Amino acid sequence: MKNSNNYISFALLFYGLHMGLNHLGLLPDFVSGLFLGLAIILMLFGIYSMNHEISKFKDCKMNFFKKMFQ
Repeated sequence: MKNSNNYISFALLFYGLHMGLNHLGLLPDFVSGLFLGLAIILMLFGIYSMNHEISKFKDCKMNFFKKMFQ
């Protein structure tokens, strides 16, 4: 993947966890749905961030975490 970013990498991680643990039957339905939902949202956001500038979002996120952990 030439143009991959962290969002897509984490999406693939969550999707892999969903597929692997769901196949073994180790996950309850809620957690399985949570992993699948996170994977879809992160994949869509990663695709969006490839074509658009998201620096305002990153700044807003950093300000939120600074206020939260201050």
